This record gives sequence, C-alpha cells and structure tokens, in this order.
Amino acid sequence: MAAAPLIATLSAKKLQIDNRKPSACAQSGPGAPPVATASAATSGAATSPPSQPIPDLRCLNGLRVVSCLTVILFHCWMGLWQGLLPYEVTAPLTRHHWFVRLAAAGGPLGVDFFLITTAMLAAHQLIPQLEGSSAHASPHRPSAAAVVLRYWRKRAARLLPAYAAANLLVLVALGPRKGLAPEQAVARDFAFAQCPAGLWRNALFLTNWDFTQGCALHLWSLALQVQFYVLFPLLLCALRPRAPGFRARLAAALAAAFAGGTAWRLRQAFAAPALRVPYGDAVRQPSELEASGSLLTAAYFPSGTRVAELALGSALGLLLRSPAAVSWLLRRRALLAAASLGLQAAFAHTVLAWAPHALLGEAAWSPLTARLYSALLYWGSPLVTGTVAATLLALFLHSDPLHAALASALRSRLFDRLSELSYSLYLLHEQARLWAILFLVPAGLLPAVLAAAPVGGLVLLGLLTLGATLPCAYLLHSLVERRF
Repeated sequence: MAAAPLIATLSAKKLQIDNRKPSACAQSGPGAPPVATASAATSGAATSPPSQPIPDLRCLNGLRVVSCLTVILFHCWMGLWQGLLPYEVTAPLTRHHWFVRLAAAGGPLGVDFFLITTAMLAAHQLIPQLEGSSAHASPHRPSAAAVVLRYWRKRAARLLPAYAAANLLVLVALGPRKGLAPEQAVARDFAFAQCPAGLWRNALFLTNWDFTQGCALHLWSLALQVQFYVLFPLLLCALRPRAPGFRARLAAALAAAFAGGTAWRLRQAFAAPALRVPYGDAVRQPSELEASGSLLTAAYFPSGTRVAELALGSALGLLLRSPAAVSWLLRRRALLAAASLGLQAAFAHTVLAWAPHALLGEAAWSPLTARLYSALLYWGSPLVTGTVAATLLALFLHSDPLHAALASALRSRLFDRLSELSYSLYLLHEQARLWAILFLVPAGLLPAVLAAAPVGGLVLLGLLTLGATLPCAYLLHSLVERRF
C-alpha cells in the first residue's frame, strides 16, 4: 500500500519572489527563500527580464498543485479502482492505458517532488540564518540555538494545528465498520483499517515505520518530513555554521549521506526475503500482497530509504545559495538542459519498461534484477531523485525554451490560489472521499460505473474525491490554518 506525500509546507505567500529590491542576491525574511537576481547571478551570461529573477522559484506553487492532484488520483487508483475491479481488468489497463498509467505513477513521483523540495527549502532558509548572513541579521546575531528554536516554532505552528484537526476528524467521523456496501468497506479499509488504534503513531510521527499499522496512512510522509525538520537543523549546528569552511563541510556531509542512503537501499533490497518484482494481485492474493509489502518496506516507506533523497534536496538548496554555482550553471544552460532531458528520458523508459505491476501470467524477474531495480530505479531511488532535482534546476534557471515555458505556465494565479489549500487537501482527501462514498453516493452505483467503463470510472473517482475535498479543505484552511 502507498500513501500521499505531504504538500510542501511553506505557504503560497512564502514562495512568492520579491522583485522590488535588486541586489547581488535578492533577500527575504525567514520563511521566504531568497534567490539570486538575474543581474548578478548571470555574471556575463544572457540575462532574463527583471520580472523573472534567476533562480526563479515561483513555479513551485504550480508544481505543488499538480503533484497534489496526481496524488489524489493515485489514491483513487490504488485505494478503490483496484479494489473494486477484477485484476484481469486492472492489470492490462495499468500497463497499457496512458491515463491509468499516469494515475499509477503520478502519486509516487509526487512523493519524490515533495521530499526533495522540503529538504531544498529547509536548507535554503536555514543556511544563511545559521551563518548569520541573512539580509535581516541584526548586529547582535541570535545564536544558532535560537535560530533552530525559532525554525521549529514556525514549523510547528504551520503544521500541527491543521494536522491535529485532521486526526480528530479521523477519530470522530469515520462512520461504522459493519453493514457497509462493498465500495464503502474498501474506501474505509484502504487508509483507515487500523483506526483508531494506530492514531498514537500519528501523534509521535512514526506512521512510516510500519505502514501496515497506520491509521490515516496517507499521513506517512508528514511523519517523515517532521523527522527531517527535527534532525536537519541539528546536523547543521553540528557542522559549526559560523566557523570557516561550513559550506564545504556541509557539502561533504550531504555527499556522504547520499552515498550512505543509497547503500542502505541496496542493503534493504538484498535483505528483503519476499521481494519479488513484478507482483500480481496484491488486493486478493496473500502471496502477492507479501511481495508488494516487501518492496514497499525495502524501498519506499522507511526513513532510511529516503536519506539519499533528502540529502540531494538539501544539496540543491545549498547550490541555490551559492551565486558562483548558479552563475556557473547559467553559463552552461545547454548542458543543464541536456542533463535534465536525458534523465527524464531514462526515467520515462524505466516507468514504461520496468513496471512493478505484473500482467496475468507474467514471469517474475531474476532476484538480482528485482533487488537492483528496487534500490536504484524504484521510487526514491538515485535515478528518480536525480531526475526530479535536475528538472527543478532546469525550471528554476530556465535552461531551455521548454522548461522556461513550463515554469511560466506553473506561475499562474490559479495555481497560486489553489496552492494555499494544498496542505489541507493533502490532510483531508482520504477522509472526504470516504464521507462522499458513505453519505452522498448511492450504494452500488460506483461499482456499476466502474464495471461499465473502468477508465471513465477512475476519472469519476478523481473528480468525486476532488469535489468532496475542496470544501473541506477550504474550511480547514480558513478556520485552522490561517489562524496560525
């Protein structure tokens, strides 16, 4: 079973870039990532218009919204569509139909985007503050401990009130366990099978440690991100941020973490006893469920499997804090574009040619191939995280016309407005879909629609979930999020 990622926790306002203060590095206060302006960062390279500072992070809001929508669709595909249709229908469609394949791949890719940007923004924000080099640093600089405590307070105020409200709703508004129609039981058991017994894991942010025991399992990535928010500032402090050579020490530590995280993924893959790829009907066959669970335990949910990814995201934040590094890349935009497009092509080939979901009668790969795939090519792997990081750089630096046009499209006002609700959408989409199926959709209608038109039924599921979640997310955002 997979679950949704945390929508990146900076608000839309904090992701807006202030273009009114031209300087060598456009500065901003705590919580808003400062970026180098085109005038200084290019250092002789072709400049962009003043309205497009380089690096241009404004596309992040659009990426958050697109990723959030793909996560919702992914959970519709995994949580209901596969559970209500026979495997001989879902397997070929998942392998061959473009929309179903998008639903199956979009959510896990969104996880990688959210985790990388979480680490990137944390490093981008904390590094100058801990060094005492931010634009608003006073002559009497706060200590590193004070900086970290302030960061933790801001993260807690941003995350915890809405998170507590969402967990309270899980506790009091899940509906009955007995007497449910088949589609209602499937919707309830997908994310809430262990409720309310598993809520203590949510309270301690340990949901990702054992995904089989989670209540509101889609909150697993928030647990992982909170773990990162707690530990990463401590790592920065341990590297003595106000002593000479801090950034070199940090770069070395991140490189070691990336190597160690990759080695850990390899160790877990080769130690997994039941790992078998591709696996079959994990909904109805215990042996296939065991194979699927072994893959997810070895390479998806545990914190150790995401160390390399978080290290790469932190390194990206460090790079964006270096005008010299940004200038070097801007003088080599063609190289950056080629690297990004090459990684995207390799990733696309992997998704198309190495699907982990088996067709009927398809033979399993050799054990060595399956283990190398899970460690090096599956979600959270060096290939996927490298592709996401290179794509983000290409978008931020407008490396070529394609990425520049995409970055421009992602900066629309509609995306800015929707991104304000993205955290609440993430917190409530599973609950809202369950409520809609329990109280709004007539029993038996959904299975009938899916049987008659499987792909159209998946589209309908996505629209139903989004339509039910938007008003709930608006209320949570207005009544809880905006007050902190």
